[in-house]
Order: sequence, then structure tokens, then C-alpha cells
Amino acid sequence: MIGVVQLAIVNKIPVTRPIISDRPTIGIIESISTGFDAVLHQPWLMAIPLLLDLFLWLGPQILAGPLYDKIAPSIPALSAPVGADPDTQLAVQQVGQMVQDFFTKFNLLSWLSAGPFGVPSLGSGADPAAKNVFGVAPQAWQVGDPGTYFLLVVSLGVAGLFVAGLFWSMASNRILGSAFDLPNLFRNGVMLWINLVIFMAALIGAVVALMVPLALVMTLLGALSVGLASLAPAVALSLAMWVLFYVAFTIHGVALYRLPLRKSARLSALVGRVYFAPTMGLIGLSLAIYLGIGLIWDNFPIDSWLWLVAIAGHALVATGLFLASFVYYQNRSSILLDIMKAAQPPTTN
Repeated sequence: MIGVVQLAIVNKIPVTRPIISDRPTIGIIESISTGFDAVLHQPWLMAIPLLLDLFLWLGPQILAGPLYDKIAPSIPALSAPVGADPDTQLAVQQVGQMVQDFFTKFNLLSWLSAGPFGVPSLGSGADPAAKNVFGVAPQAWQVGDPGTYFLLVVSLGVAGLFVAGLFWSMASNRILGSAFDLPNLFRNGVMLWINLVIFMAALIGAVVALMVPLALVMTLLGALSVGLASLAPAVALSLAMWVLFYVAFTIHGVALYRLPLRKSARLSALVGRVYFAPTMGLIGLSLAIYLGIGLIWDNFPIDSWLWLVAIAGHALVATGLFLASFVYYQNRSSILLDIMKAAQPPTTN
């Protein structure tokens, strides 16, 4: 039950009487169980993450080892200052190793998973140098030009969002109970792809825009205290996580209600604000399930047919949790929309 006062404050709706929705709320456990039940009854829903992981497992690799060889000497962070203490030298060595691994071992085709709003992938973190089940290392293409590297990252990310748009379209079609219609799924996928590109571009643009003031704040704080300066990135990361929490259901609104991005983001923030505790619980439990079961897949050798079991299991878990988020969002947003519709003042002719 939600009081009208809270919704009136959030949405500036001029009402004077309590309004509630007759629609019952669905709990976290029920949402997750409904999501997994949908996948078990329609296994084709996990086809896209399954096929993506199969491609990343058996397909070619794109690495950037030559690019690292070019830029490594020009990165000051990869070399410790003269006379630095052992702890500083060790920290610099660890950062340098991380940078080297990123360029020499990270498969650029993993960008097809397209981040947190893309298709969940098990193979995006796999070592591309590892042999596959056939006992051979995959074919590797090397990139040595910065422009080519940047173009590949952007192109593969945009392509990954297109695949994600199809995945979102399949999920929303299942939640809405619509009949399977391949042309309609594709059209909705294209629409969602465009919105995903705009949404991700907005998030990346916001991050880039905040990097300059963050650097200035770190510089000012560094003049006072190194400890204070080190806290700035942690505070910025915390704020970013809060923003992601409130916009987490933005694409859900576009997929289910065909809302514009701005209105869908507002509705997502409203769901997060009104149902803060259960929404946080859903996200926390989903992450616990996803990461916890992911530890099992990490123990499966990538050069064995057991990795195929890991791919199938990951696709099942990831798709089930993805659908669970739709079940939860559809229920809670429908309640809020019912209340807001009933709270609108009557129109006079």
C-alpha cells in the first residue's frame, strides 16, 4: 500500500485523498522464481547469451598486444619514480601488469556483451590464449593502431547493443504474453537498440564530463592530504552506483510501455524511490545468485566439454534473473501507474 502523499510529492500530483492500487505486489523470491520458470518453459529465451558465449569460446580473438608495446613507454603510471619505497614500486608493478593484461589478453570481441545493459556473457572474462576443447588456441588478430583500436571498441559495443536489443525484445515479449512474431521481435529489437545506444552514450558522456571536475577536486585535496585525495574516487564511484540504481529499470520501461527514455528514467527512479528496500533486495539477491553460481563455472576447464555445461548453466541463470527483473518492474510500475492515473484530477469540459 502506498500513500498518496508520497506520490504527490514525487510527481507533484495535486490530490487530497488516499489512493491505493488493488493490484497485489509480487515479492522478490516470487519474481525470481517466475523468471526462472519462464526460461524453463521456453528455453529459447536463453538462445542469445548461449550463442554469444559459444562464439567467444570457439571463435577468433582480437588482441592489442602491439598497441601496448607502442604506448607502454609513454605511460608514466607504468614506471615507479626513482627512489620510491617498496610498497609504491609493488603497487606500480601491479597496475602495470593489469594494463598489460588488458591489452594483450583481453579479447576485443568481448565488447559484444556491451556492459551491464547488454547481453550477459560468461566468456567475456576468459583468457583468449587458452586452448579450446579441440586442443588448439583460437585464431588471434592483433591490433597495433590506436585509431583502429578505438574504432573496434565503438563498433563492437554498438553491435553488442544491437544484439542486446534483440535480447530485451525477446524478454519483454515473453513478459507481455505476446505471441511469437519474428518480424515484430526484430522491429522492437531495433527500437530498443536505438534507445540503448542513446542511454549508454548519455551514461558514458556523464562519466567523461565528471572526470575533469573529479581530477580538479583530487588535485585540490591532494595539496591538503593524500588520504583525502584518495577518497574522492571512492565517493564518485558511490554516487555513480546510486545513479545506476535509480536508472536501472529505464530500458524496462521502454521495452514494456514504449515510453520515451526521459519518462522511462523518471518511472525507474520512482520505482527505486517508492520501493527502495525491495528493489535493493532484488538487485542484491540477483547479484548474489549470479556471482555465487558464477564461482562454480570458474572451476570448469575452458579446454573441456564441461565448459559447454558452464555456458548453458550461465545462460539459464542470467536469463532467469533478467526476466525476474522484468516481472518485478512490471508489477511495481503497474501499481504506481494505476495510482498516478487515479490521482489525476478530473478534467472539466
